[in-house]
Parts: sequence; C-alpha cells; structure tokens
Amino acid sequence: AAKPAPAARAGIGFSNLELVPMDGDAPAAAEPVAVAFAPPSSAALERGNGLSLAAEDAKPAQSISSGALLVLAGLGGPDAVRQLLAGLPPTLPVPVLLYQHLDTGKHDRLVDQLAKASQLPLDLAVAGKLAFPGRVSVLVPGLGARFEDGSLQFTAGGQLADVVAALPAAESGVLVLSGADPALVPAVLQLMADGGLVLAQDPAACFDPTAADAVQRAGATAATPADLAARVSQRWH
Repeated sequence: AAKPAPAARAGIGFSNLELVPMDGDAPAAAEPVAVAFAPPSSAALERGNGLSLAAEDAKPAQSISSGALLVLAGLGGPDAVRQLLAGLPPTLPVPVLLYQHLDTGKHDRLVDQLAKASQLPLDLAVAGKLAFPGRVSVLVPGLGARFEDGSLQFTAGGQLADVVAALPAAESGVLVLSGADPALVPAVLQLMADGGLVLAQDPAACFDPTAADAVQRAGATAATPADLAARVSQRWH
C-alpha cells in the first residue's frame, strides 16, 4: 500500500523566537534629556522625503552605485533591532551597517543573537573589508567607513560621526533607535538636509528617547521598528 504523504511542516514565525536578553535590554528608568538642534530647511526635507530607488538584485558593493543603511541603537535598542531585522527583506540592495552600543563589548555574541531574528546574514565589520548589499555588518567602536568607486570599505581608527559623514546622502539612510548617541544627531540631520532618508523609533516606545525625539522634532518620521522596516523596503524597492 502507498505510504501516506508526510504532514506539512508548520511555518516558522519570528513572533515565537526565544532570544536571550542582551546586555542593556533592561535599563534603569531615567528622565529623557532635552536636546535642542536646529532643523533643516523645509526644502531639504522635501528632497529627502521624495527620493526613491529602483530595486536591484543583491550584488557586491563594488558593482553598484548606491549608499548604505546605518542603524544606530543603544540603551534598550536590541529589542528594537531584532524587530527591525525581522522585517527587512533579504533582497535589500544596499548594505546595512548596525551600531549597537554594548557596555560589555560582546559584539560577537550580539551577532549570534540577532541572527536568530534577521532575514539578512550578519557578521562583524572588519577594517579593510567591504560591505555588501543584503548583509548586516555590525560595527564595533573605533571602526570607520569610506566610500570609494561605489564601494563601502571599513577603516580602522574611525568614529560613528565619520561613518555618517561618509555616506552618500542621496542614496543612504539612517535609522535612529532607542539609546542612539545624541552626539550623532547633528551629523544625522546634516545627512537629512543633504537629501538622505532619516527615520526614528517612536520616542514613546524608547527606553532612551533622546536622539530619536531630537530627529523627530527636526522633521524625521517616527514609527515602530516593524513600520520602519516597511518604510525602508519601500524606499529601496
């Protein structure tokens, strides 16, 4: 007699993932610090909000003329980062650079944890190596980046503000999540003024909303991490 067909396997959903909490996931309550920054002009904001790029197949960075998506997070950020990476499509045609501040500096462990939720492969950024579309490179302190001939290469001895400044604004974006360093806000707003995409996590949902609140008040759209992923997908598809 013919053997019965095997039962269909249940789909795997990100909502059921059990992730080990990262350092910094459960911060102590603190009052938000008010930070004042001059917003870019309305004309600059219109340039940034009206941009669109056609979707491309994932290719090595040196073979396409594009920018990158930089994600900034800190206190309370790992949860938001997990939700964001779960929603980003694996066909994203730009590299994703992620800086998640960790007090312990265990970025290799962070890569392992985030890989459980991400649709894109993750690895640690290394000085001298290139960033590639459809991949997430986790930045560590002291690492910079530069664009040359359409390629993004990681450099030693850099700072995050230098990474923001190195991005080709018209083809790049920055996501400001919970706990992002407020000192980076001026550089992020300059990228927005130059036509770059800047989005923020809803400050009301942030453990540390200082930087997210500052860029939202300057004109950046704020939303949940899942909605931010959807907006990124629309921007590059």
